[in-house]
Amino acid sequence: MATVINNPSSDSSSSGAGWAIAIVLAIVVILALLFGIPALRGGGAPAASVPDTIDVNIGAGEGQ
Repeated sequence: MATVINNPSSDSSSSGAGWAIAIVLAIVVILALLFGIPALRGGGAPAASVPDTIDVNIGAGEGQ
């Protein structure tokens, strides 16, 4: 009895995986450029002004 081993052919139809990897890597590089560089520069964080004191009196004692 003989054992038959079917190896896939080496034609160009199986090269689709290479294009998919290239597209995914290109998208990752573009996203890194769009979001990574501004975040490293600190331009992504908004400036917030925090007051030194906060008046929490709401008119207690008036009208009583």
